[in-house]
Amino acid sequence: MNFRTVTIEKSGETCIRFGEASVIGGVATLFVQNFPVGVSVGGVLGGIALIWVGLLVFDRADRWGEKSREV
Repeated sequence: MNFRTVTIEKSGETCIRFGEASVIGGVATLFVQNFPVGVSVGGVLGGIALIWVGLLVFDRADRWGEKSREV
């Protein structure tokens, strides 16, 4: 099953958005009292990883996907 390039790009954008939300949430929970710091740092690092993966997917969408067919 081959995906179109646009679909792969959109999934990369989605990973980037989830990563941004994770980083924001991780930083915000650092200011909550009695909340484990390790969980907050894990959220920030996980968000950074998601952003990196999203950028990688978005960048390589041309190589991984098939071109849209014009009718």
